[in-house]
Amino acid sequence: MIYKPYKENMYMHKMKFRVKENPSFINIFKFNLTEPILKDLKNIVNPKHKFTENTVINMWGDTGSGKSISIISLGLEVFPNFSYKNVFFFDQQILSNAHKFPENTLIVRDENPQKAIFGAGSTRTSMQLGLLAETCRKAGLNLAFIEPDFAQKGITKIIFEAIDMDMERRITRLGVMDTKTQNYMGAIYVKVVEEDNEDWVKYNRIKDSFINNIKKGGLEGAKIEYKSMVSKLLASIDLNIYKKKKERKAFIIQKYPTLTSGEIDILATLLEIELRKQDAED
Repeated sequence: MIYKPYKENMYMHKMKFRVKENPSFINIFKFNLTEPILKDLKNIVNPKHKFTENTVINMWGDTGSGKSISIISLGLEVFPNFSYKNVFFFDQQILSNAHKFPENTLIVRDENPQKAIFGAGSTRTSMQLGLLAETCRKAGLNLAFIEPDFAQKGITKIIFEAIDMDMERRITRLGVMDTKTQNYMGAIYVKVVEEDNEDWVKYNRIKDSFINNIKKGGLEGAKIEYKSMVSKLLASIDLNIYKKKKERKAFIIQKYPTLTSGEIDILATLLEIELRKQDAED
C-alpha cells in the first residue's frame, strides 16, 4: 500500500515555505522510493555476505517530525543486532564502544550538543565526523546521524528529511535528498514501532535522563579519558627526541588531531606532571 501525504499537512504546513528554499520539494511525494532504498540497505547488511562496505545516513527534520522513531524503526527492521543500546549522544561514546558491536549493525548518534560544548569550527567539530565514519567502517558498522537542521556531510551516503508522521497509521514520511545536488528525489514511508515497543521505551528513558543531565551541566560521555591517553603518550613518546615541552605538545597534536586546543593544553599539562613525577622518583 502506498501512503500518500495528507494535503492539509503537506501543503499548508510545509509547501509554501519549503518550495522557496528548494523547488524540488514540490515533487517529493511523486516518487515512492521505499522499496528500492530498503532493498539496498538490506543488501548492504545481508548476513550471507562478508562485510565490504558500510552506509552513513543523515536524518534531519523539525522537532516532532519523527526523526528518532524513524531511525530506530529502520534499525530494528533492517539491521541485525540493533537495539536501543546502539544509540549514543556523544562522538566519544561511539569511538569508545564501536569495537563492542558485531559487524553489519547500525550505530546512531542522536542529536549531538557537541557544537555547543566544543564550539562551532573547533578542531573537534571539523574533524570528528571523518574519524567516526572511519572507526565505524573499520569495525564493519553502519552509522546514522540525527540532526535538527540540515548540514552537508561529505561522508553521507543517504540523506533523509523527516517531513511528518501519520499517528493513526504509524507511518513517517521521509524525503530523500540527493547527496550532491541536495535536491529531493522522492520519499520513503517508514512503518514505525508502537509507543510501547521495548526498545523505543528504553531509548526515551535514556534520552530523557541524558537531557536532564545536560541541563545540569553534565557532560558524561563527552569527556576525554585523559588518564588513559597520558599513559599511552608515556609509552609511545621518545623523550630523547621530544626533549622540550613545545616539542612534546607538537607530538600530542600529531597523535590526537581531533582534540580541541583546550583539550591539547590539558593533555600537555597532565603529561608534564607525570614526567615530573617520574623525574622525582628517579
